[in-house]
Amino acid sequence: MSITTTGTAASVSTGQASVGTTATALTGTSAGSQAIVKAPATNTQTIYVGGSGVTTATGYPLEPGASVPLPLRAVAIYAVAAATGQKVAWIEQVAPTY
Repeated sequence: MSITTTGTAASVSTGQASVGTTATALTGTSAGSQAIVKAPATNTQTIYVGGSGVTTATGYPLEPGASVPLPLRAVAIYAVAAATGQKVAWIEQVAPTY
């Protein structure tokens, strides 16, 4: 008996973006992937992550140097800050398709 599997292999990608006072999509993050989002230690302000409507009042706070894992996401990730000039970094693994 032979078993054949077809589909797309898992992949890993990374990225960084500047974050300001308007919600910014983390380009490259995909629905159906697992991600870790990090606020670099060089940030001077907290950043906030969430969905497309994220604000500093509603987002999940990430102090400089903090990170949060987001397993098996179904939506895109956005980030916002109370001040301009902040950064956000991420690494994600996109699940294989069969």
